[in-house]
Amino acid sequence: MLDLAEGAAVERIIQANNGLVRRLYTSLLDGPDTIAYLEIGPR
Repeated sequence: MLDLAEGAAVERIIQANNGLVRRLYTSLLDGPDTIAYLEIGPR
């Protein structure tokens, strides 16, 4: 679980990497209150 600061940092990184696509995607969502992030890393 991420705290608010960590969640904000993740969102900034996603915005920086996927700016326009991310804005379009979130504008199509019907207002979810919670966003889940999944980190995939090496084993």
